[in-house]
Amino acid sequence: MNASEIFGLIIRCTGLALTLLGINDVYRALIMVVQAISMISFMPLLFGIPCLLLGIWFLRGAPWLMSFSYPQN
Repeated sequence: MNASEIFGLIIRCTGLALTLLGINDVYRALIMVVQAISMISFMPLLFGIPCLLLGIWFLRGAPWLMSFSYPQN
């Protein structure tokens, strides 16, 4: 395993953690919406959706980040 493969593995593991965190925050926001419409807090959505999107991008391998970090590959 060379350095670029290890870096890619780290990126994908980080993506998995971010995706799970984002799913948790979106789930909490949806539960808040169902429980009490008048007391909605959008903070989980403000953090959860970008976290979810970044996590999915990382899980796909973050091609721009990989090409920036290892331009020869």
